[in-house]
Amino acid sequence: MKHKKIMLLAIALIAVSASQLMNAETAAQLLAALTPVAAPAPCKADTYRLHGSCQQCPSGSSTYGIVGATSAGACLTEPGYYSQDGTADTCGLTFCPPCPNGLFSSTKGSRSCTACSSEDANAIPNSNTSTRFSPATTSKKACKCKSGYKDTSASTATSIKCTKN
Repeated sequence: MKHKKIMLLAIALIAVSASQLMNAETAAQLLAALTPVAAPAPCKADTYRLHGSCQQCPSGSSTYGIVGATSAGACLTEPGYYSQDGTADTCGLTFCPPCPNGLFSSTKGSRSCTACSSEDANAIPNSNTSTRFSPATTSKKACKCKSGYKDTSASTATSIKCTKN
């Protein structure tokens, strides 16, 4: 930074000396062209900088409140979505894929989706037609307990916990 200031000062001195050889308007234009441009304002949450402008994180991803993101890699997949590396870098420009029916992800930055039984051995996919789950779900919605078991997780939990009746 110190060297940059010294260089700008030297350029300004040259411009001032050159102003004696040129008119004041031309010298002012030269000095303005040599003045560094201020950095752009940081991008707000759920956006990132791409080619000088702020872009929205793809659907299914978020910066989770972080401002000033400089790449799509700062946009992490949301629960119910996944990507190869858990970020929007591998999602594409418009959306991250949702977990397919019968699978879920309950954490941000998921690289894959999980079957119900891997979370709780007594959990199965929720295939009841009256409560059919849709893609992009957390296990609380995607799974249900086997017959003879009940979900004892908190109503606000994103995961299921099956206990024997």
